[in-house]
Amino acid sequence: FATAGLRTNLYDFSINSAELKRTSYLIFFGVVGKFAGVIIPCLYTKMSFRESFILSLMLNCHGVVEIFSFNSWEDISLADSEVYSANMLALVIIGGTVGALLKSLYGKSLTRLAAKKHRTVQSVGQLGELRVLICVHGDDNVPPLLKLINTIHPSAISPLCVYLLHLSPLAGQSSTILSPYRKKKQRGRASFKSLSTGSTADRIVNSFLEIERQQAITGSLSILPFIGVSPYATMHDDICTLAQDKMVDLILLPFHRRVKDSSEAVLMPDSVKPEVRAVNTNVLLYAPCTAAIVVDRGFAETMTNRVALFFFGGGDDREALALVNRMVENPSIELTVIRFVAAKEVEMEAKEEEELMDDEAMEQFLVYNERNEKVVYREEEV
Repeated sequence: FATAGLRTNLYDFSINSAELKRTSYLIFFGVVGKFAGVIIPCLYTKMSFRESFILSLMLNCHGVVEIFSFNSWEDISLADSEVYSANMLALVIIGGTVGALLKSLYGKSLTRLAAKKHRTVQSVGQLGELRVLICVHGDDNVPPLLKLINTIHPSAISPLCVYLLHLSPLAGQSSTILSPYRKKKQRGRASFKSLSTGSTADRIVNSFLEIERQQAITGSLSILPFIGVSPYATMHDDICTLAQDKMVDLILLPFHRRVKDSSEAVLMPDSVKPEVRAVNTNVLLYAPCTAAIVVDRGFAETMTNRVALFFFGGGDDREALALVNRMVENPSIELTVIRFVAAKEVEMEAKEEEELMDDEAMEQFLVYNERNEKVVYREEEV
């Protein structure tokens, strides 16, 4: 890039130059042709115009290959200094314009996804298939998420589909990766490495596939692993895009800190990961469905299955209520729901729409679990 910049001389331009005019026409019609060649087939295959336009912008970007070609043309006298400088100037202008447009359009598309958020745990219902996107950064995130899956207790009438996304920061690669996990093959047969060997992705995927095998008889649990490699700054794009493509109802994100001791549940000060916290914040902002953060307090290895829900009201609490309503099908679960209500002496105005929705959700929950002795409900005045 430095050499190409030194070889570019804008003072070689001549307004009346025929070569410069021909080069400008070629560049202009080349860009227009790329736009037409991409947008028309995309629209024919029912892609939206926005997505078609974004794809055409990406394909109009130039890089090292084009610079190398321009240098070769000048070296063999196929292009003079004026034509070379014109091509380099066009490359810089197109690259800068495309980058700014992509950032603007792609950011707006994520905001639009968040604005159209409509897939929730409540909308699935008690007996529908719940689609969950589980994000994992490392081995430490696996135990609490496995515990949560077992607690949800998928069954034949209430199945669970898990899209497992192993996230890794981009290091030493030229492009990001978001693709299905590929099984290791040996002698023509698919085989998975043991849990104690292999890469981090192999160990994580095997841990989740093991609980899928345990549910193989009922077919109530399906695990679909994916691999995502991208910078932390754009990692939330992969998460939100996959959630949108797979029509996910719930995204589970690991907390950015971990505990030191399971008995004391003390957070380790050296385990703070600000970059993971930034990813979680962006996912909560742009997610096209419900998103939740799983905080590991170090109790994933315990056998106790006691669940407590503190219900203050609002959309997030109703989502939590819908999730625990699926957990009560687990015979080993003991659920306690505590709803905080305003004290009687506090003067209450007419109930707002949110409060009416809270009352309706809680009433449906209580009716459904009326005869369930393992569900305890009580109200606390505040």
